Amino acid sequence: MGIVELWTLYAFAVSFTCLRTYARTTAVSLRKLQVDDYLVWIAIVSSNQSLVAAFCHAKKQLIRLSTPPNAASGTAWECTYMVSQMMV
Repeated sequence: MGIVELWTLYAFAVSFTCLRTYARTTAVSLRKLQVDDYLVWIAIVSSNQSLVAAFCHAKKQLIRLSTPPNAASGTAWECTYMVSQMMV
C-alpha cells in the first residue's frame, strides 16, 4: 500500500468520524454521548500512530534505497521525533 493511499484512507476515516461525532452531538446533547462515541476517537488516535509508523518505515526504505551505504541519514531520529510528538 502506498503512502498516498494511507493518507487518503486516514483522511476518510477522520472525516467520517468528525461527521459521526457532529451528528451524534446534534441528535443528542454532548452530555448524553455514549462509550462508543469516545472509543471511536481512541481508534482514530491509534490509527494515527500506526500511520506515522508506516510512513516512517516507508521513508526509511526509500532513503535506504536512494543513498549510498556509507552516507549518514537522520531518518530514525526524525521518525522517533514524529511519533513522540503524536503521543503528546
